[in-house]
Amino acid sequence: MLRMHTPGHKGKLDARDLTEIEEVFPLDAIEIAEAEAARVYGAAHMRFLVGGSSAGVKAAVMSAPGDILAENISHQSVAEGAELAGKKLYMLERGSENGLYVPPSADEVIEAAERCGAGTVLLTSPDYYGRTVNESVFTAVKRAGYTLIVDGAHGAHFAFSPLFPAPPCAYADMCNMSAHKTLGAYTQSALLAVNELSFVQKTDKALKLIGTTSPSYILLAGLESAIAAARKASDRYAELYEAVKGLKKKYVFACNDDFSRLVLDCAPYGRTGAAVYRALLEKGVAAEKYDLRYVVFIVTHYDTPDDIELLSEKLGEVLR
Repeated sequence: MLRMHTPGHKGKLDARDLTEIEEVFPLDAIEIAEAEAARVYGAAHMRFLVGGSSAGVKAAVMSAPGDILAENISHQSVAEGAELAGKKLYMLERGSENGLYVPPSADEVIEAAERCGAGTVLLTSPDYYGRTVNESVFTAVKRAGYTLIVDGAHGAHFAFSPLFPAPPCAYADMCNMSAHKTLGAYTQSALLAVNELSFVQKTDKALKLIGTTSPSYILLAGLESAIAAARKASDRYAELYEAVKGLKKKYVFACNDDFSRLVLDCAPYGRTGAAVYRALLEKGVAAEKYDLRYVVFIVTHYDTPDDIELLSEKLGEVLR
């Protein structure tokens, strides 16, 4: 077609970069894809996001009742959402052990929520180090009558193998997941699961307020494709699980709940996380992050057992 419409590049940069053209673009395509994603994740409703998982956090916070109780490890988007909504944000201090934050107990959460008078509890699960909040905590929060938001940004892959914990959206009224972090979606692509019907209209309104009226169809289509690809990756996850298990026998990794989130403990080797991270970069290995003690690596179904073996070799060169 002669494309006399936006975008200005007229498809020459990427032919998939479309806009709504009558009789050409199927206007229900996004809704159909979101409904299928909801079914895969076991959620009541799903929204595709092109503003990152941060947009999902902000929309959930803006839609939730009352003030917010969140953990001190919460992402900055929690505070930003509270500011946009004019809500008070109270912090629950997570304890720490061996330099890693420990997920809170049910009693700690409920006591803190009662003390500050919040109407909503926001918990991060899994965290950056692959640690998840126990299901009993989610159950207790709901039973106590609080709205529950789960920031599951790092758990979008949990739905695709029994080797992972249950998806973070399984327990929450609202839950965001960053599909670009651990699935095959493009950066800035994310998901917002809404299980409580009364929040659907509110979150849709919030997403409109903070989002764009011109979402990228490349990103939206990438979300649909990423979910489809992950559904076919069960065998790959099983292979990676075995490869990771072998790697953990060679080096010291912190215990967590997500086998694909490798948290190398550098202390036993007399090294800092920063030193090991930089040494690996010189060897051609880019980790996800580091702190004073740990280096974090993310494994996805786009990796192979050979990639894990190569990581093992490079760790040997750096840590010996």
